[in-house]
Amino acid sequence: GGAHEPGDVLPGQRHGREHPGCGLLTAEQHAHAERDHRVHERVAARQRSGGHVCRAGTARCSHTIGLAQQGVGIEQALAAHGARVVVNGRNPEAVASAAHVVRKRGGMVDELPFDVSDPDQVMRAMQELDRRHGRLDILVNNVGMRDRRGIFEFALDDVRRVLDVNLVAPFLLCREAARRMIDQGGAGRIINITSIAGPISNLRDAAYTSAKGGLASLTRALAAELGSYGITVNGVAPGFFATETNAAVVADP
Repeated sequence: GGAHEPGDVLPGQRHGREHPGCGLLTAEQHAHAERDHRVHERVAARQRSGGHVCRAGTARCSHTIGLAQQGVGIEQALAAHGARVVVNGRNPEAVASAAHVVRKRGGMVDELPFDVSDPDQVMRAMQELDRRHGRLDILVNNVGMRDRRGIFEFALDDVRRVLDVNLVAPFLLCREAARRMIDQGGAGRIINITSIAGPISNLRDAAYTSAKGGLASLTRALAAELGSYGITVNGVAPGFFATETNAAVVADP
């Protein structure tokens, strides 16, 4: 089945804990509900006092999501400034290779391979991140999937796949990162790698352009929504680079 939101009651579910307004919850869902309750209490207290939520602690944990090899420059930069970097990608070998580069240069790095387009994997990965590090200060969404075709060549499932990877997955990751940043005291940094394909369109690229344009809009919307918690949300829109995603374009003389 698909992913379930905190508070959903699963068909056939018989064991769990009662939560006001939520019905019967599994232990995992109860933990999410309790986390949300703490967040709401913290925000309410901040609003009553008219003050700001301050980040507790000094250790920074940065989670770089997406193409491990293509994001290795980002990972090195974060590690060079003292962040403990958690590298993600679908391919464990690529993740290990990127982590090796960071580690070889003296950076603190951990590996957490998973598929960002699978909501269940995302939720399990975030729980594992909690278990290993206990906090999250910086999220970099560097995931990307491109499918260059004319609009009449697309099946709708292919369009949905592009949107899931480039837009829906970052939405879920931003939400889960923000939930943790607020719960640990407020303040945090979210960076979404968008693309010039959003504002500068090209032919035979409608699905990707739509997704990246949506990600840029999502970035602005989240900046407005999360700014009051001390969380900044910014986008970086790269041009063309000789990456795996652009291999066909690079090879075309």
